[in-house]
Amino acid sequence: MALKEPGAQALGALLSDKDSWVRCRSASALGLMPSDAGSVIPALVEALHDRDFCVSEKAAIALGAVGEPAVPPLLEALKSNSASARKGAAQALGYMSPDVQKKVGEALLPSLMTKDEFVRGEAAMRITHMGKIGIPVFLAALKEDDVDLRQRAVDGLGEIGIPTPEVVYALIALFKDPQKTLRLKGAVVLGRFGQRDSSVYQKVAPNLASKDKDVLLGTLRALGDMGGVAEPSLPQIVFLLEESPDPDLRNEAAESLINMGTTASMAAAERYTKDQYHRGGHD
Repeated sequence: MALKEPGAQALGALLSDKDSWVRCRSASALGLMPSDAGSVIPALVEALHDRDFCVSEKAAIALGAVGEPAVPPLLEALKSNSASARKGAAQALGYMSPDVQKKVGEALLPSLMTKDEFVRGEAAMRITHMGKIGIPVFLAALKEDDVDLRQRAVDGLGEIGIPTPEVVYALIALFKDPQKTLRLKGAVVLGRFGQRDSSVYQKVAPNLASKDKDVLLGTLRALGDMGGVAEPSLPQIVFLLEESPDPDLRNEAAESLINMGTTASMAAAERYTKDQYHRGGHD
């Protein structure tokens, strides 16, 4: 489409037309002329709120095509009370080039790292709504010393819910973290991921061969929370339950079997409990 500024302005005005088909076609046309559509960014951002899916989707695509000039209002839209507007803003940012997405992440990282709790919380919310674009920001925050910041990063990765290999391995690394809260949070998020994605189990399960106690404890917690997905690890967990000289590992293995909640895992936990009862002289 070869329309210039007047065409963009006219199409921008049609974004408020009563006919949803007209609004959708206008947003779609603006997406084909990104250099001109920059003049109607406010109208496109407003169209993210549109009750018609076609309109909001095409507006997001158009804003993504506009690129960097649309970033500031989109970041504001991520704070909207409207779930559809937040989703649309995140979609629009997701349509932008990797270079722009990287700049967005770099721009938000300082606000996430501030000591001001309100600013930090708002930044975490905005980054979470960005979905996959926010992942590198939270991964960078995980490398900092600030414990609260790192906890927010784990929570953010869990809320985004996309278990990329980088995310999974970063959470596994938390099994050895000196902060117990972070070790637990990492295991919980991995367990949640594993329930939905068996590839997460494939990355976590090999850590049952570790000689590091903290790694074993975190792995057992995560596998237990995965439920039936983790049942192939049952023999290794039962071995730790029955043979480990460490009471912490035995207790965690038993808890893992119970949390797994399958018929086989519950039966194994019950057998161990009965054996312990009989060994205690109660037979």
